[in-house]
Amino acid sequence: MFLSFLFALLLQAPQAAPDAPHVFPGSTCKLEQLTGERDVARGVFTRSRTQSAARLVGTDLGSSFEHDGKLYFLFGDSAGGAPNADVIAWSSARTPDELALEFHTDEEGRFRRLTLPGVSSEAFEVPSYGISLDGAMYVVFTTDHSKRNTMGRSVLGRSRDDGRSFERVFDLSTKHFINVALQRASVEDHAGLPEDDCVLVWGSGKYRASNARLALAPTDRFAERSAWRYFAGAPDGNPTWTADEDGSVDLFDHPVVGELSVAWIEPLERWVMLYNSAAPRGIVMRTARNPWGPWTDAEVVFDPWLDQGYAHFMHVDWKTSRMDEIHDPGRQNRWGGEYGPYLIPRFTRGDAERCTLVFTMSTWNPYQVVLMSTDVGRPGAAPQLEETRFLFGAPPCTTQGSTPQRFERNGKPHVTTFTDGGDRDLVVSHCSVDAIDGGMLSFQLHGGRSRVVLVRDDHAPPDEIEDIPAFERELLLGRYGPVLESIAGPANNEVDVPVRWNLSRHAGHRLRLYLVDASTAPWGFVSVSEVTSSKPREAH
Repeated sequence: MFLSFLFALLLQAPQAAPDAPHVFPGSTCKLEQLTGERDVARGVFTRSRTQSAARLVGTDLGSSFEHDGKLYFLFGDSAGGAPNADVIAWSSARTPDELALEFHTDEEGRFRRLTLPGVSSEAFEVPSYGISLDGAMYVVFTTDHSKRNTMGRSVLGRSRDDGRSFERVFDLSTKHFINVALQRASVEDHAGLPEDDCVLVWGSGKYRASNARLALAPTDRFAERSAWRYFAGAPDGNPTWTADEDGSVDLFDHPVVGELSVAWIEPLERWVMLYNSAAPRGIVMRTARNPWGPWTDAEVVFDPWLDQGYAHFMHVDWKTSRMDEIHDPGRQNRWGGEYGPYLIPRFTRGDAERCTLVFTMSTWNPYQVVLMSTDVGRPGAAPQLEETRFLFGAPPCTTQGSTPQRFERNGKPHVTTFTDGGDRDLVVSHCSVDAIDGGMLSFQLHGGRSRVVLVRDDHAPPDEIEDIPAFERELLLGRYGPVLESIAGPANNEVDVPVRWNLSRHAGHRLRLYLVDASTAPWGFVSVSEVTSSKPREAH
């Protein structure tokens, strides 16, 4: 009896499509910090320098949409202007490496606040998603924040002047479509759509405690409330639609959805959905052939511990462990956290075998938006790796200044730049690294605030470095090549911070890895383990 019951359950359970794409383990990484003046973790200026450009100190969210050939971003509850101000920005970049933001600013150079007349836009009342139709921008705004409902209502707004001002169109939802994702589709692509050309609207209701649902409206009647229809299920595989929002149904059972994004990813020939999840913890992905599904099971795209978030660009609460110093001022006892994953289809690269997705993600502490990438497709067997190891201060590294001191820690060789001169010691040690697809650099560090830096090896360092502090400034400004990764010690001798840098996205380039101690201040040193360089073993 029990086996029959179990077999029946298995027949009813959603089955993953055999050709569904999956995440390549270890491929998810931070590309750069998108907002703020400086990339807090890497110690470099951001490309946009948003504080200098528009007085934008910190912000979150960052959903994007195409309009008039540009990529527009919607940010919420920003610091630097009016409290909890919302912001719109744009870029003409065609690749992530070119992404720099522009803003509407006032006569004093401050970003203009994004508002919708008659709609409150205080804390947790933010722009959710946008779309461009017939030369106008349409943006869905969340509002009615309260202790009971983080976001209680959504309202559709329209701009005819590229986001400088908006007019209210209609109240969208107080139930199942508070946070939304908007995309355009046609019946030519999906036979079950009731309109030739329509806007698809995926939505979530109770904040981070609901499932995703689906609505749509004809593109030429998107601004007419009466034209909207809601997905009501697909008996026998045929989608049905209703004019009643209460008649809509969940697309899957995972009631944790709040902020979400959905996009058609051409190389995969699938819709991809991202959202932040409490269980499993992290950013998760589902995919589907049709906008209503069936959707694959949730797969973790970004785990804040496994994918080098915490202690790398997300803060670890000091009451738990002092692993980093990348918190916002006065927020050393507040955890960072991942949320707001918004796909950017413009930056998709690759094919069905291996496709790179790029998305924005908020980190809470620091209160910024970062640009992330992950590879999805058809992962094969993990390659056999060849490993080589080296210590800074010894061949093949070139070293100037004081010679790092070698010691053993937890059974592993380490070096420290705290030698006979203590904090006064200054050190530069560096070596060349091959960036090979599938390659990896890994090590651990503890101790003071000095840095390990990975750059593209565009310009050789000088044979003689007479001024190490000046050299570090030039290094972090990109004088010797763009800074690709950088991490400072945690100012703590008790905790080892593991580091793993994936070199796949730099394949074909020569890289250089630096250990730089340029500080004579207290904690002006760092201790680093033996570095392991891994690359796929060549077939014989």
